Amino acid sequence: MNMLKTVKFEPPISLFEKELKTKVEDYFKSNKLSPKGDYRVVLKTVVMFTLFALPFILINVMGYSNPLLFFLLWICMAIGMIGLGTGTMHDAIHGSYARKQKVNKVLSFVMFSLGGSILNWKIQHNVLHHTYTNIDGLDDDIHSGSFLRLNPHAKKFAIHRYQHLYAWLLYGFMTLFWVTGKNYFQIARYNKAGLVKAQGINYGFHVFKLILQQIIYYSVFFAIPCFVSNIPFVPLLLGFLLMHFVAGISLGMIFQSAHVVEDTDFPIPNNDKMESSRVLHQLKTTANFAPGNKIITWLFGGLNYQVEHHLFPNICHIHYPKLSAIVNELAYKYKIHYNVYYTFPLAVKSHYQMLKKLGE
Repeated sequence: MNMLKTVKFEPPISLFEKELKTKVEDYFKSNKLSPKGDYRVVLKTVVMFTLFALPFILINVMGYSNPLLFFLLWICMAIGMIGLGTGTMHDAIHGSYARKQKVNKVLSFVMFSLGGSILNWKIQHNVLHHTYTNIDGLDDDIHSGSFLRLNPHAKKFAIHRYQHLYAWLLYGFMTLFWVTGKNYFQIARYNKAGLVKAQGINYGFHVFKLILQQIIYYSVFFAIPCFVSNIPFVPLLLGFLLMHFVAGISLGMIFQSAHVVEDTDFPIPNNDKMESSRVLHQLKTTANFAPGNKIITWLFGGLNYQVEHHLFPNICHIHYPKLSAIVNELAYKYKIHYNVYYTFPLAVKSHYQMLKKLGE
């Protein structure tokens, strides 16, 4: 990936963009609302943290006396991880969880529960993915080395013929990759590209923090249960892997089903210039799924409204359903395509078809 290469978008001069900006501002002003989170995100954080922490406490108290309950508790922890990742960490790192940035900074540390790095995620997701969505060589969310081909401009290998079958297994190991080697390989690439320095971070000190973070992470999940609670290592390892697999495959489907689907575009720059503005680019490269499904919206942190998230990343996800109505209305008015799959299974199916198409 050539992450130092940048492209320029057209200025936001369309009537659609101007009216969208005005209507969104009017929505918050007329309803006397803050674009940041409120008691609803705090409540969700409490619920998801309880789902993550309480089962782990029970695991250490009960030990391996009941194998079925033991592994069910790890699955509960995975649900907590998903909720904390999508509904707390994601907003916090975008600075949209709370009005006070100190609160956002503190809650960004929820990233550690997933085994990831705040800086790595900020560069990969906030900087590269949100700026250069679905652009080959710049969007690091659709860069998976040689194992997956997630855009039509990437190099094709023979193994990609079967990626629609094995991709789900790789998604299952996504968060597990973070707690093993990906954090180090990724930050090395970002440092080489000058992206770490651009964030005002010392590379060596960050690597030291990564090592310290993982020592603490593995100590919590393995040293304490093994040496304090006397839980056998093998079932403990299997439970840990189960937790990460459930969380990984869920997060993989959530993010990829919003971008790598049949209705989204994968535009390429012409002489380092894009033919559309950033706003119109997001509408072309992003898709919503399951709008109106309150359970999915709550559990997935509003990321089923991915279009609104990409248009307004600094606005908390609790506002996305209302903003979606505004975007949809204006898109219809100005004859701009608005990508949406009305159920989550339909979006996942479209992602499956896209994987198959890209591998053929």
